[in-house]
Amino acid sequence: MNIFLIALIAVTMYKIHINRTPDVDAYLSHKHTTRINGFFILIVFYAHIRTYMPYVPETDAWMYTVATGLGQLMVALFLFYSGYGIHESIRRKPGYVHTLPRKRIGITWINFAFALLFFLTLDLILGREITPYQVIFAFLGWTSIGNSAWYIFAILVLYLLTYLTYTLTARITSTPVDTPATATTTPTAASATATTALPIALMFLVTIAFSLTMWWAKGGIATYSYNTVLCYPLGMAWSAYRTPIENALRRPHPWPTWLLLFAASTLAFATLRAYSGTHYLIFQLAALAYCLLALLITTIIHINSPILEWFGKNLFWIYVLQRLPMIAFTHIGLAENHRALFVTLTLLSTIALTLLAKKAIAPIQQLIR
Repeated sequence: MNIFLIALIAVTMYKIHINRTPDVDAYLSHKHTTRINGFFILIVFYAHIRTYMPYVPETDAWMYTVATGLGQLMVALFLFYSGYGIHESIRRKPGYVHTLPRKRIGITWINFAFALLFFLTLDLILGREITPYQVIFAFLGWTSIGNSAWYIFAILVLYLLTYLTYTLTARITSTPVDTPATATTTPTAASATATTALPIALMFLVTIAFSLTMWWAKGGIATYSYNTVLCYPLGMAWSAYRTPIENALRRPHPWPTWLLLFAASTLAFATLRAYSGTHYLIFQLAALAYCLLALLITTIIHINSPILEWFGKNLFWIYVLQRLPMIAFTHIGLAENHRALFVTLTLLSTIALTLLAKKAIAPIQQLIR
């Protein structure tokens, strides 16, 4: 599937812009992060579809190497941008924390449950053996009935931890959940008060506790389901404390600062990645360094691809629905005998299912909002 990598590069290069100096105004804009998410969801798509096909080194080596080299880092920025977006909303929108159970947890779970109905139907049609236990816990994201589950479970837990942490710290400090200090439009010294520092510090602690709990519950295996979750509170911290770094990169001669940060991030990432196999927590630290390195790169390289933007906007549905056509087309032998056709039809079917699911679920989403 080297052709997949070539196509992905071509799509990414379309209208790409290289900044002459670091751009600290647009690198975290919603459109830009959406396009970056679109890039990585396509890598996730390949990472999943390759498990259904025989590996052919002559035609797969490049793309296979990229996906294998990234590993779980391909989802690190999803979590980072989620944490960043949540904290930005908390700062800018008084009362936002109180909407998390409905707008984030509720809508995400309902969308996920709706997608699972497709998988349940397909399992019944194909005669796949599934137990009541699998079905019940699949709707919690703990098990799978053919779908991708771990990321949904992780993000739902992280949303819940965010809600509980901010609600609890508000009670401890006798401060409203959304104070003016955390609702400012841009990060300032005022926003770096205890009302910001305490919940973010707690988010790191409870996220570590969550990953350790997962490590224990999974028996030290399936580390992919929890070894990048610290990227979420890192995104929150970046939202709160990024101003000094951005100001340094706004100076007339920003390149020495940028190069120093780039070198430090690269060294940290390379060192931690080299030892990441010793313990999953080391990999988590490597993922944090990777996010910082990626942020610096995105201040220089600005992606403008409308195709990646579409995939980024529909990231959730692309993620949860893509295995449906993978399973169906594998069942009729396409994955084994007609790999190129299998990948093409799977991608087109995933796009069609995404459009269908979005339209079907829209009325329910409107009721919740």
